[in-house]
Amino acid sequence: MQTKKFVPCLYLYNEHAVKSLSDYAVVETDSFKVVDSFIENGADEIIIFDLAENEEAFAISTAIIGEIIKTAKKNELNVIIGGNITSMSSVHKYMELGASSVIIDLEKDDSIVLLENTADCYGKEAVIAGYNDAALIDNELDTITNCCSSLILMNPHQIRETIAVTNMPMYVQINQIALNKLLEIFAYPSICGVTGNTINDNLHEIDTLKNFCVENDIPIVTKAAKEPENVLTAAYKWEDFKLNNDGMVPVIVQDYQNNEVLMLAYMNKEAYDTTIRTGTMTYYSRSRDELWIKGLTSGHFQYVKSLDADCDMDTILAKVDQVGAACHTGSRSCFFNEISRKA
Repeated sequence: MQTKKFVPCLYLYNEHAVKSLSDYAVVETDSFKVVDSFIENGADEIIIFDLAENEEAFAISTAIIGEIIKTAKKNELNVIIGGNITSMSSVHKYMELGASSVIIDLEKDDSIVLLENTADCYGKEAVIAGYNDAALIDNELDTITNCCSSLILMNPHQIRETIAVTNMPMYVQINQIALNKLLEIFAYPSICGVTGNTINDNLHEIDTLKNFCVENDIPIVTKAAKEPENVLTAAYKWEDFKLNNDGMVPVIVQDYQNNEVLMLAYMNKEAYDTTIRTGTMTYYSRSRDELWIKGLTSGHFQYVKSLDADCDMDTILAKVDQVGAACHTGSRSCFFNEISRKA
């Protein structure tokens, strides 16, 4: 059975939080206040539907979303983005901001091509298929299975129809339902989360609902007590490493979720000590001859998940939570120039 998540949803239109995808009545002018409430009340993830209708509005909304993602990441929450995603340019923008995944609406034109291209660029873990009718899943099941990590069903009356087609993990958006009915929905093994206004309007009940889930043997997301922010402990001192001729150690950097190799950089003693002290990846820039806190200029920070040394103690492997792009070109990874590949 899938672990269940309580996932509130921000519908973002003209900088404000609105009621739903179809109702643009403002419920809160300060969208950051809404997100703070999500976090304070125990959200397991956050979904944002960006409802921008033109380029100017898109520029404003993505700036807001970027700040929201930073706040969410500090609280170890993933942010999923949906809305008017119809091109790879919007996908790139959201992923560069640090979104964990994007929702591709199967009812939009060329959606299958878009989800295939998104999966090629960022892996299937970055793709969620959104739909109202289970027939859309059935018609493209092989592609969706290969290119998507999960589904988001916008019509809760199609749960049984979807389960008849696939056992892929599925979020369900629900706008109104009695809270005790959520337990019945969670009893379906493939349901991984509930989102929509049922969660938004009952944020203060999340802890109670989670207790009900535990009492009924329904698995939920549990969060360990937080350690003091950014504190790391190091089993090895800088003096334990074998340094290269420049007095540095190369660092291979991977995404902690999918092990994608993101970049190669170097540390000196100051960079190593700063990384341990702050929990944020810090290197030494050989070209600029200075300490380099990754993301200080771009906002594309790397937060340490683990650090390991190789058998010779001359290389470090860092697994990180990458905000946005690792490469200065805007690519997620620096390794994109294909040299050779066997079929």
